[in-house]
Amino acid sequence: MKFRKLYIFIAILLIICFALWWLIDWSSQYTAEDITALETQANAGDAEASYILGVIYDDGQGVPQDFQKARHYFEEAANKNYARAYFSLGILYYNGEGIKQDFTKAFNLLEVGAQLGDSRSQAGLGAMYYNGLGTQADQKKAAHYSTLAAQQGDAAAQAALGVLYSLGEGVPQDFQKAQYYLELGSTYDFFTTMLILIGNKYEQRWLQPIE
Repeated sequence: MKFRKLYIFIAILLIICFALWWLIDWSSQYTAEDITALETQANAGDAEASYILGVIYDDGQGVPQDFQKARHYFEEAANKNYARAYFSLGILYYNGEGIKQDFTKAFNLLEVGAQLGDSRSQAGLGAMYYNGLGTQADQKKAAHYSTLAAQQGDAAAQAALGVLYSLGEGVPQDFQKAQYYLELGSTYDFFTTMLILIGNKYEQRWLQPIE
């Protein structure tokens, strides 16, 4: 039992450290011509073009990193109800990048994105409910939003949901479901997943009748 608790403790630390990292749009570098074309589309009201420009400036893809411009384009896309933009804008507030850190604002933005069906927003909202950031901690809501995101294939949410089932937080403790979701989410964080899986094996061994 003590071994499982150690593994769970280490894994939780890793989950918290990586909790909103799934989340970066890793794209190829954009050329000046690409950016000019996207700016033309954005100026014509294309929400997706605005969002992509936000990602470009957020990550510094082919341009100097500029969080102010990233926020401008994310807000532009969010104003057109582009769901993923609420997530990206919320992360800027969450990290305090180019703006004063504000967990409440981040939570509110992720909540809108989650309501629009964005899986990253749902996963992020689950993490914020779990950690009590920008809102009161609520394990049941953490499990609810993690489940919504996991059902859409979000690997981070699947890993988080596996942890919740393993610990019995927000959901009934269920090691089979824990293993199922942790295996689904193994692409998110293999090391954390393996720690939990090993912990589950120790727990199951302890629960077996002694012959």
